[in-house]
Amino acid sequence: MNSKNLDALVEETMDAMDGAEKASPAPFLLTRINAALKRQRSSLWERISVFISRPGIAVTAIVLLIAVNLVMYTYKKDSLPKQITITAADDYSMIAPEALFDFENNQP
Repeated sequence: MNSKNLDALVEETMDAMDGAEKASPAPFLLTRINAALKRQRSSLWERISVFISRPGIAVTAIVLLIAVNLVMYTYKKDSLPKQITITAADDYSMIAPEALFDFENNQP
């Protein structure tokens, strides 16, 4: 393309926008949009999130959760089994498990 042809295309493009006017919406468009948004019913999850996001409900839920965790921690700490010490009753009870699995001695 030569320079004259390119300049003519640029001028033609620039002149095309001379007659353009500001776009105007249809009358009462904003009112119609707002009415359509208000008509939409909120979903169950939206209503639940609005309820939970209230400061009083959120603080109460957090305090309740911490209290339940503290109660569970204290009960778990108290319910741990005490350490049990097992003493051997006699020498037989110490060697009995080994004798059951002794494959070298196959006679009773």
